[in-house]
Amino acid sequence: MHRTTVYHLLGAVIALLMLLAACSAPASTTVSPTTAAPPTSAAGPTAPQSPPTEAAPPEQPPAGELQITFTANPTQIAPGECTTLQWQVSGPHFAVLLEGDQVDDQGSKQVCPPESRPFFLQVDLGDRMEERQVTVTVGEQGPPGEPSQGEEPPQGEQP
Repeated sequence: MHRTTVYHLLGAVIALLMLLAACSAPASTTVSPTTAAPPTSAAGPTAPQSPPTEAAPPEQPPAGELQITFTANPTQIAPGECTTLQWQVSGPHFAVLLEGDQVDDQGSKQVCPPESRPFFLQVDLGDRMEERQVTVTVGEQGPPGEPSQGEEPPQGEQP
């Protein structure tokens, strides 16, 4: 090979290496303080940038007012009878749980508890849980002041 061909190949390799180095290096811009202009975008000048603010953690639901309704109808039943639990949740939240099972934001479920017990509706807000409770009473209850079936009258009183 001729000496000039070698120099041309060497020059081409150096130019190629410089081009590759320039493409992989991060871009930087130098602006002198006397000629600085506000940043612009394709849409035109942009407003001055404000200092960064702390973003809300991703666990936070969007802002708004949370409303939770949870009822049982009826709240008192005889043994072997059923009641209907109804719920409605609106506002910012991630999930609604009825007795630990995920359910829709609004719904109803028939339950037939064998004994008196509370039922729980939980709403996952990301950083905390909101909970509502309704108690379903199972058993017959007489008028106020009278003992229910199977109860003894209080000491010193006649039945």
